[in-house]
Amino acid sequence: EMEISEVLLITAIVEIFSGARSHLAKCLNDIALRHFTPGETLIFSKSYNEYRNNLQFQRKFLTKTDDVSSSISAELAFLSSPLEELHQQELWPLVLCNRQICDEFRHGTRSKHSSYIFSLQARDLIREIREKLTALKELAEWNPRAKFVVAVEQCYFFSRNVNAVVEEILTELWNWKIVNAVILIPAQNIQFQCNGNESHNKSSKRQVSEKLPIPLLEVFTWFPYQLSNLCGQVKRAILINTWVLDGEDREGFLHEIPLFGKKIPSDLRGCPVRVSAFAYSPFFNQDMNNGKHKDAIIFNDGLEFSLLKTMIAATNISVTFQPLPVGDDLWGRPLKNGSWTGILGQVLSGNSEVAVCGLYYVCHLSNGFECSMPYIFDETLWYIPCPKPFPHWMSLSRVFDVSLWLVFILVYVIYSTLIWVSVMLYNMQGNVQHPCTSISKCFLNLWAIILGVSAYDKSPEKTIIRVSFLLWVMYSLALNSVYQTFLTSFLIDPGLEREISTVEELLESEMELGIPTTVDTVLPELTSSRYWRHTLCPDMSLCFRRLAYEGNFAVLCSRYSTEYDEGHKYIDSNGKSHLCHLKQTFSLQSVTMTVQKGSLLLEKFNAVISHVIEAGLMNLWWKDLKFLATLRADKVLEAPNSEYTAMTMEHFQSAFFVLAFGSLLAVLCFVWEFLH
Repeated sequence: EMEISEVLLITAIVEIFSGARSHLAKCLNDIALRHFTPGETLIFSKSYNEYRNNLQFQRKFLTKTDDVSSSISAELAFLSSPLEELHQQELWPLVLCNRQICDEFRHGTRSKHSSYIFSLQARDLIREIREKLTALKELAEWNPRAKFVVAVEQCYFFSRNVNAVVEEILTELWNWKIVNAVILIPAQNIQFQCNGNESHNKSSKRQVSEKLPIPLLEVFTWFPYQLSNLCGQVKRAILINTWVLDGEDREGFLHEIPLFGKKIPSDLRGCPVRVSAFAYSPFFNQDMNNGKHKDAIIFNDGLEFSLLKTMIAATNISVTFQPLPVGDDLWGRPLKNGSWTGILGQVLSGNSEVAVCGLYYVCHLSNGFECSMPYIFDETLWYIPCPKPFPHWMSLSRVFDVSLWLVFILVYVIYSTLIWVSVMLYNMQGNVQHPCTSISKCFLNLWAIILGVSAYDKSPEKTIIRVSFLLWVMYSLALNSVYQTFLTSFLIDPGLEREISTVEELLESEMELGIPTTVDTVLPELTSSRYWRHTLCPDMSLCFRRLAYEGNFAVLCSRYSTEYDEGHKYIDSNGKSHLCHLKQTFSLQSVTMTVQKGSLLLEKFNAVISHVIEAGLMNLWWKDLKFLATLRADKVLEAPNSEYTAMTMEHFQSAFFVLAFGSLLAVLCFVWEFLH
């Protein structure tokens, strides 16, 4: 008799669960048809093992008889009716997911999931939710902003207040950045049936006899920023709808209202947002005159600082800047254990909500990040030492190119030799001796014509020699006029040495290369053997000082950052920059804000960024920043004198070098003649 009563009790409980499952299947089907986008992936997460392991009555009675075990297994198989209802609609790609099955989809499509249904069956609801979310978060398609339906299918253990249970579930979802969620809980009359409450059973029978709507499932949700003092804290679960059975045995929602309404208001009521940033011009310029709060991070200007102020005004948030990360990796780089350093690590660990400081797009490197829409399109360039001016002692020779000097010398030698041969042939005919009787005299006379001085004391008598002499005079006059015309320009400005123009030339120059500490994260080619001479620059200002004032050093850096600093840090008194760069762009990068995946702020930030870009404010702020930097630089610049340039000994170095060489040569000739 005892075993028969136990079997009857089990059968009664299973019938109650089967009926509840039938109501739940219809409710989930109705929610999916009304709110889930057709054609987009629907994840249904459940676990039969957890269900069986947490049924205390099953542990107690399955060992009694095999017939009872078979009966229970048959009823458990029927409990898949919610999934069956959804599958029969054929409107969504339906994926049954738990810790084992989700692993098979890790290399699937990159399109994000649109909706999730969690079927909670274990006694420890929070642990079950946490395990499901842990498995799903590993997927690249994981989407915390999707629509979530959490169905609590057990009712026999609800000894506490239903609102407290729902608030615990919502709090756990909030810890995973999930807000757009509804919780389905068996109505109180179903729970009382599970617990065998006879008085409530009589009340349900009265509702049926009077054809009143009978509550079957209650739908709860919450609104994180409903009150200014909450700011995302789950303090109150709200009953927004009820799934009922009317007097005509039809099931449906009691109220025709949307379940997934707008959860995040436009006004965030001054809720605090933790931001990770550091002083990095021109994106964030730190207030150097702040004497009252020396330990606090206070910015007073900057391109992204202006954007952040606009976001504060548009969304009514309050910003607190996080302390600087430990170490030299300010932006951050990935570690072998999956974590990150720098301000990106602060966001990934949850210590900060937004990382912003000239950050390049990194969301393809980690599944835990999400990036805003780009608002600055930057480029990285190789900055190199500017070419040095040629020494002034080379001014005399640089008027003509080397090839022209060689041709000139060759013509001079050949022409002098031809004149001397002509004179010798003329004298061999018994004529009067011509002055150009030796080859040395011939060379000296033609050189005198080049210099524009008197050559012959007696003009040649032979017509062919006179014509040759006249042609040399015309050639020398033209060459001398051009040389003297450009000589003054080269004495004042001797010109610049050849500049490095390509990356290949830079690598061949054996110049040491400096790169920011974390830029190799987004530009992994910098770690290849081709750039083996690279050096990390924890402090970019030190690297740029070395580049500007020492030379023999090249730096890869952002065009925005360098263009801003160049205008007031690395110019001489005449306003000339000490920095030059290759015309070839090394890489194009998008500057974005980085948040943790599922952040509620991303949608708000993207809306503000879109308006800022459309209004042209980024370009306006950039022009204003450069203009202010130029004004600050003008304080140390000297006004250039454009009327004239005073000639100094430095300009005439080449002339004095030639004079000294000529004097030395004359002394040597005198000594040689004196000795011989």
